[in-house]
Amino acid sequence: MMILLFFLFIALWAYMLFIGHHSICHLQKLKNYSNDKIHNSKVSIIIAVRDGEKEIEKTIDSILNSNYSQIELIVVNDRSTDRTFEIIERKKVNYTKLNSVNIQKLPEGWLGKVHALKCGAEIATGDYLLFMDADIEINTKVINQALNLCDHFKLDHLGVIPNFIKGDFLLNLTLSNATIFFAASNRPWLTIEERRFDFARGVGAFNLVKNDFFKKTEGFSWLKMEIADDIALSILIAKNNGRSLLALASDDGPSVQFYDNFWAMVKGFEKNSYGGMANYKFSVAIIIFLLSWILLFFPIFALFSKDNPILFSLGLIYYLLNLIFSWSISKQIKSSILEVFLIPLGLFFQGMILFRAAILCHLNNGIYWRGNHYSLDTLKRECRVKIRF
Repeated sequence: MMILLFFLFIALWAYMLFIGHHSICHLQKLKNYSNDKIHNSKVSIIIAVRDGEKEIEKTIDSILNSNYSQIELIVVNDRSTDRTFEIIERKKVNYTKLNSVNIQKLPEGWLGKVHALKCGAEIATGDYLLFMDADIEINTKVINQALNLCDHFKLDHLGVIPNFIKGDFLLNLTLSNATIFFAASNRPWLTIEERRFDFARGVGAFNLVKNDFFKKTEGFSWLKMEIADDIALSILIAKNNGRSLLALASDDGPSVQFYDNFWAMVKGFEKNSYGGMANYKFSVAIIIFLLSWILLFFPIFALFSKDNPILFSLGLIYYLLNLIFSWSISKQIKSSILEVFLIPLGLFFQGMILFRAAILCHLNNGIYWRGNHYSLDTLKRECRVKIRF
């Protein structure tokens, strides 16, 4: 019975690895869309920032000291308690293309970031809205590549998975594996017409939306309590019959220092992993957590079963599959072979992070984000987007 179970386990794992590899190979790559064609579409870049004095000046300079002329940068200060707004206002003296919004009070029933993005979008005048995080490094070649890709597929939305600036090993390992399975959740091997709207995926680092189309949707009012606002934005576009696509960054970016280290990522995911991965269902969080244990420890158990050569051989096959997969995929997502080879460990960490976030959410009766507490009942009631994987 044990051998049969492990054989079925190996077959399932081989299928999962194939889907992960298949997904990464089918993602569009920005680098494939030449800069020979120079766009003149106006792009409104909207950044919502809270307490970002350490990175916001560098981000403003990198965007506006660029060779893409049709840029409007809107930085929304979301109730910062540091020098963020002072820095933004000082930079406006040197940059005529920089606009700002200063939010001092959050309306009832809104998440702070979603409300800030809404305020930025309301004053944007571009043909496209580009929603970005405050710590993104971007070469404006990327904007031109993204617009060329949008033209090629006639897109209304484009999300781009960024290059992650390396941190400690555990951080790199977890992010590499998260990238693979996030891509798989998008079903990129399907055409835009074949893909269900709830498989659309957006990315907070680079979410590009056609402004005219966005104005025809329910807008941010429909997303006001969505923790995974970047994914929810793409689903909003797709459910209104918009054309949405997910792509991989080019060498020119976008790039992001996602977190400084693994523990910072664990803390950062407290607010959104439970809703984003389990839709606030504790049973789902437990199942994912248990599966992550099985994926990590079951093959290790098999390798120590030397008195059972069949089970031992199946364990070796498991790790051989990992090795083949890691060799192939590491080049495409710019991770080391070891980081991808240890994909079961990365999934285990993701399961631990999710389970921890679920427990904290129930203990705190909700989440704390940007200085506000949102109750679990409110999050469950107001969360309209059910993310499918």
